[in-house]
Amino acid sequence: MISKPYNKNYPKEVPNNIDIPNITLSDLLKTTTERFPDRDALICHGQKLTYQEINAYSDLFAGYLQQKWGVTKGQHIAIMLPNLLQFPIIIFALIKLGCVFVNINPLYTSTEVRGILKDSKATGIIVLSYLAHNVEAIADECDDLKHMMVTDIADLYTFPRKQIVTFIARYIKGMKKKYSAAKFDKFSDVLKTKYSPNYSEIKIVP
Repeated sequence: MISKPYNKNYPKEVPNNIDIPNITLSDLLKTTTERFPDRDALICHGQKLTYQEINAYSDLFAGYLQQKWGVTKGQHIAIMLPNLLQFPIIIFALIKLGCVFVNINPLYTSTEVRGILKDSKATGIIVLSYLAHNVEAIADECDDLKHMMVTDIADLYTFPRKQIVTFIARYIKGMKKKYSAAKFDKFSDVLKTKYSPNYSEIKIVP
């Protein structure tokens, strides 16, 4: 057992060392969901998601990406989002498909976004709707980029929190949408899509 000076500050119920299982993050979510399906896993603006909900949403999104976007193992998909409930759901969906996720700072300018998309050869991007104009402005310059999707802050929120957060963002924070809606898929449509969540399993090893 390895002991460090900071271990003496640990509460007695916190072990000094832990055994890290040799499993994938997808397996970790699956086993945790089986053990604690109804426990809260995430919370944002007071909105909670359980492990079961995260697993189900990520399955649904993986199915959509595989069947609608034709995403395959090894493809690079970009994510340009702040800390929202959608973020880990998208991450887990991409992990389940064996994809590489390219995380882009949501504060980046169009020029910075273009550089990352071109260098990474990302074939798709999911971006916050209020920032989508920075992607649209350079999309035609990124030869590998085939698909774009927007998500709103409150897409996974329930009534009345969804209405309150949307009102604050639009009328108090002054956040405006400045993109061509026809060029983007919508995350909210994924939640009500007829695409099957039963995506084809991809073999992934630790």
